[in-house]
Amino acid sequence: MRVLVKHSLTSPQDIAFNVISTAAFVVVLYFQRDATAPGSAVPLAMLTLPGILGLGVAFNGLIGVISMMAVEREDGTLLRVKAVPQGMLGCLVGRIALLMLQSSAGLAIMVVAGVVLVLLAWAVASLLIAPPILRRMARRESGPLMEARRHRALQRVV
Repeated sequence: MRVLVKHSLTSPQDIAFNVISTAAFVVVLYFQRDATAPGSAVPLAMLTLPGILGLGVAFNGLIGVISMMAVEREDGTLLRVKAVPQGMLGCLVGRIALLMLQSSAGLAIMVVAGVVLVLLAWAVASLLIAPPILRRMARRESGPLMEARRHRALQRVV
């Protein structure tokens, strides 16, 4: 297992795939940060994030193990593993554990990016909403005073 992780962390192909795929999903979330879902006020990025996470798990779980085993079959690793007792099972379990670690790292990065983007949207919204509320609080306008002012303003219009 340790050898697989070391090989994966030093393999340019594995590093490039993990970085590019994670970056692509983060870019998608970034561009969706200001859009809202049709018919609601929920940010589109908040709805997209669970789908991206599920896609990452499914892709790594199904395609990852199959492609790794196909490469090992082509380069003869599986023939050498057959000679070791329980070698095939150990190889499969090691590859699955490696993909779980890689998937977990990618998912953690995407969740952090998604949370930061959603929190950024909330921060911008609160910066837009807070000043008028704080001005009213500074003027000490309470509910009855605001209602009286509204009533006077409505009478002037009519």
